[in-house]
Amino acid sequence: MPAAFKARLAQLWTKLAQHHKWELIKDQAVFFDQVTNRVLIAYLSKTSLSDIPDKQLRSALIGIYNEHLYHCLQKQDEQAAHELWQACFRLSQKNHLPQEEAHDAAQETVLRVLRNLSNIQQPCYTFHYAFTTLSRFIQEQKHKSEKQGISLREGSAPKADLESSSNEIYEDQVNGAIYFPEFIEIVIQKETRTKAISFFKQVLRKPLELEVMLLILEGYTPREIAEKLKLTSQRVRIAKHRAIKKLKKDREFMAFMGSLS
Repeated sequence: MPAAFKARLAQLWTKLAQHHKWELIKDQAVFFDQVTNRVLIAYLSKTSLSDIPDKQLRSALIGIYNEHLYHCLQKQDEQAAHELWQACFRLSQKNHLPQEEAHDAAQETVLRVLRNLSNIQQPCYTFHYAFTTLSRFIQEQKHKSEKQGISLREGSAPKADLESSSNEIYEDQVNGAIYFPEFIEIVIQKETRTKAISFFKQVLRKPLELEVMLLILEGYTPREIAEKLKLTSQRVRIAKHRAIKKLKKDREFMAFMGSLS
């Protein structure tokens, strides 16, 4: 790769990464090689690198980064999920959603994308898929609000709808699985907290997921946990989502749940 071309690519990438706060690229040399190969394939190697316009280079940088994002999301990388949430949050605010609703819309979008990763046929358009998902969610909420005579843009969209929509993903019933707030209540009432904690420690091997679930058992909300652990609410909610998903797959835990009902 010619030095002049590499410098131009690095300059374009630095601007993109700083603007979007992208931090997933660990090996820049490999990343640049992937971008260069993508560009050469597009031009069928019929032109020199120095003649390729900046617009095409930026497009290739974004496309390859999308692919990195996709593969990181497959590995449940929290930084990747945070960057996706961040992009959706900014777009929500551009759609004039109040901050709290923009936060919830971005969170809901990330969870829908994580749940439907296999539907993304072209990883180079991962952000586009997420933005389309976000747009649909905003429209869903807008239609619900209009039915109730409430303007979404006036900052008064019904929070209950947003919360119930989130619950469908966080605690939806799968094979008779748990509705988590209800579970907390049962555990407290039947004094089986120690047994529940034992299952948490057995099933949840990732420290953050375990810590989040233990705090939830103590009655903390995701936002309170985020403040306590000095994390974003989005990271806490995703940790919660993954933890519940793992608990639902554990037969012994589900049998324990059945014994409480």
